[in-house]
Amino acid sequence: MAVGIIFLFITAIMWVILGAVISHAAQKNLNLGFIQGAGAIVLAAVTLPLYFLTDMSVPYQVLIAVPLSGIGNYLTFILMNKAMQKGPNGLVWAMIQSAFVMPFLMGIIFFNVPCPKTRIAGLIMLVLAMIVMGVFGKKDDNKVEKRSYIWIVFTVLGFLVAGATQSCANLPSYLIKEEAGGILTALFRAGLSSGGIFATFFVHGLIDKKIFQWKGCINSTIVMTVATVLSLVFTFIGLDRLAKCNVGAIAYPMIVGISIAIFMIYTAIRLKEKLSFPALCGVLLCLGGIVVIAL
Repeated sequence: MAVGIIFLFITAIMWVILGAVISHAAQKNLNLGFIQGAGAIVLAAVTLPLYFLTDMSVPYQVLIAVPLSGIGNYLTFILMNKAMQKGPNGLVWAMIQSAFVMPFLMGIIFFNVPCPKTRIAGLIMLVLAMIVMGVFGKKDDNKVEKRSYIWIVFTVLGFLVAGATQSCANLPSYLIKEEAGGILTALFRAGLSSGGIFATFFVHGLIDKKIFQWKGCINSTIVMTVATVLSLVFTFIGLDRLAKCNVGAIAYPMIVGISIAIFMIYTAIRLKEKLSFPALCGVLLCLGGIVVIAL
């Protein structure tokens, strides 16, 4: 179990790097759609042939669920972006990130994952931490102009898609019966997910031709691709190991909680964003929830 937790901690670091790339793209007005799509097609082209070059046995459910998680990942960011254009960004972020509750419930309901009181307490602490950090993470959050309430619709849709995405990514860990943490299987699943991302990017490009513009995106594409490869592989290996210990449902709460806490620190140091006192309390509450879950 300890090894699985280490893999998930590394995954959280990769998420922070991805967040930094997205932040850089926003500041430089780079085409984030191209950055995601180009990286996804490279990863899919490298990893998907593993299915034919090895004798791995992959359940058909995996061949369906993992590409769906890639599609959902792309759509989640689109819905989050739409919601943040209309409403308070902190609240939107907190609500959509809290979708990790869905794979947790999936593990309990369908796969008999134990749910002791300490784990419930830890999850409650994480949920509260994300809400506090989301709402009070920036001192100017409350200055967002109230344009309309359509942002609530986008946020709820983003929450549902994010929950389904994480559940699809988590599902194979309960279905694959081979040795936990198989690197080839993890790479293949990463390729399937990337295939879903690229397919969605391509369809998006058919609707909006501007999505194919790549000027100034090469360096960011390379960084995002490498971080995506490592995050997907470490995620799947970590999920597998925790699932074999019958605690797979705690994976996403840990990844989300750690990544939010680290990214808050990153923005304070790199972007000079000042943490409000409630946000600092949220970081501490997040770390406390992670510790309680790991007990």
